[in-house]
Amino acid sequence: DISTNASYIDTTNPTITSSIEESNSVITVSIDENTKGSLDLTSNEKVNWLILDESDGNNFELESTSLSTNIKLKNNSNFESPTDSDVDNKYRVKVQAKDMADNVTIKTIVFSIVDVNDSPTDIALSSKSFNENISSNSVIAILSTEDEDSNENHSYSLVSGIGSTDNHLFEIESNKLKIKSTPDYETKSSYEIRLKTTDSGSNTYEEAITLSVNNLNETPTDIILSTTNVNENQAISSSYIS
Repeated sequence: DISTNASYIDTTNPTITSSIEESNSVITVSIDENTKGSLDLTSNEKVNWLILDESDGNNFELESTSLSTNIKLKNNSNFESPTDSDVDNKYRVKVQAKDMADNVTIKTIVFSIVDVNDSPTDIALSSKSFNENISSNSVIAILSTEDEDSNENHSYSLVSGIGSTDNHLFEIESNKLKIKSTPDYETKSSYEIRLKTTDSGSNTYEEAITLSVNNLNETPTDIILSTTNVNENQAISSSYIS
């Protein structure tokens, strides 16, 4: 601080502290992806806080008072789609604290993003229609899941809820959706089922699906006559049957 004694010149830099211990003059903050993270810095005297123009500086923002500041990312982080300059999920920034005598302390901060298990976001079927008259227990679709965690394994199940009317007519084996009985378009042309996908971290996604039966041109199976009896003595050209 500037002393009231005119002969005194303040040349002492502000002392800046945080709850995280520095290592090699760097404060490293580990934060889960999908969050902005947060770090509080405190000064031992009144200062003005400033983000210096570093490669990742535009990703950060400050909320400050004269004695403290909170630094955080402007947007939620995404481990699978990093936006830091080195694309390594480490956001680097320098924060400057300048006191009333223009003494400066600069802190180097790294926000290190930690990958977390993301929830599935969609279920895809290789096909949502199938032909009538296929055999019972036929595979009608292969199931897959949209998930930001590309190496995830998923399990599938039929679950109750909106759109689950026909669940009992199907079964799932691994990622294969099977119909239990031979479908007939003339009897039932569509089915309503509800599917759930579950990842290795027990995160889930559910969706109601409408399945359609394809109507085929089926081979005739019989001939029907209006009568099979004729009177004797009819002329040869007479029409016996219509």
